Amino acid sequence: MRTTIVVAMLLVAGSISTANAAQCYQGRATVRQNAPANMCTQVEKGYANTGKGPLTHEGCTAAKNQAATKLRARLQQSCRAYVQTNESCTVITAPTCT
Repeated sequence: MRTTIVVAMLLVAGSISTANAAQCYQGRATVRQNAPANMCTQVEKGYANTGKGPLTHEGCTAAKNQAATKLRARLQQSCRAYVQTNESCTVITAPTCT
């Protein structure tokens, strides 16, 4: 009986959190793998960041820009020019799209 109540409570909690979720675009930024070794380290070439935005074309662009900004902050100055956002945005579920 106790297990049934716990399972029911988890189902209700999951339903509430899903109801408050939004469909958003997620953009991804990476470092170009062919960046010169004297500009980006191998470690930096493995870095990636994501960003999110509304489910519109402009939202996808904003998500990519957010991801690129976050990634550039992690890189040495010489590597920042090699950040790319070529991948298509993906749809995600998140509490907010901002």
